[in-house]
Amino acid sequence: MNENDFVVTDLLKKEIEDWEEERKWFQETNAFNFIRQHLDERLLVVVGNQESIRFLKTELDSFNNKDGVLRCCSLFLCVIHGGSLNHDKLMDETESEFYRTLKATFEAFDINQSISRKEVLDNLDTHLNIYLKKKDGQYSVLHHRLLDFLFYYFGQRYQQLIINFADSEMIRDRTVLQSLDIIPQEFTILIDGQNETDYIQRLVNDMLSDHINDVLYNHQMIHKDFRSKLVSHLQKLNDDDLTVTYVFSSIILKQTEKHPKCYL
Repeated sequence: MNENDFVVTDLLKKEIEDWEEERKWFQETNAFNFIRQHLDERLLVVVGNQESIRFLKTELDSFNNKDGVLRCCSLFLCVIHGGSLNHDKLMDETESEFYRTLKATFEAFDINQSISRKEVLDNLDTHLNIYLKKKDGQYSVLHHRLLDFLFYYFGQRYQQLIINFADSEMIRDRTVLQSLDIIPQEFTILIDGQNETDYIQRLVNDMLSDHINDVLYNHQMIHKDFRSKLVSHLQKLNDDDLTVTYVFSSIILKQTEKHPKCYL
């Protein structure tokens, strides 16, 4: 038995029975059939097993066509919002931040802007019990390990969207500048050099929108080169409204040299 697999206990047998009962509602895909096969073997598949990663990647790649692009887009929207997307937020058609995210995402995925929110919702439902779960109108990625993989997968293909619209905590914990030339943790998105300025500007935007802690506790803060890049970018800004942010950030950034463990 692979070390990443383990025998399903009696506690999980009921879940398997429920899954079998509900499977008639699922849309059969490679990932669905892969999970079904391993349930037959009484094994629980976890992301980390190279076989499961390969199947998931193949499955997601298959969505990148005309027939599957909306399925891919709907899953992407859930992933970049911290792996959780609310029904009401999705159906709200006011010109909110989510409205701008949705519009830009449709454009990047080459989806007609006239597609209804209901169609996005219907496509989210096709991912239930494979990638997502749903409770009280809240769609969530099944578990953190799967979220890590999905964020990494989409970050390799839609990096500009990730930089502009992903949840601040995900930017903080799951991205690293490629130019720092460090060995990243598994499923960490390497930010290309061509996107570096936009990435750092995203951090500035977070500072100005009540997410300053997500910037100051970014795991890259322990690297002097990263701190220098951030301070250098701040020094180039002309907006007077950024003066306080710059001064405050400079003090904190200098402190990381004395107390780097505070930013681990």
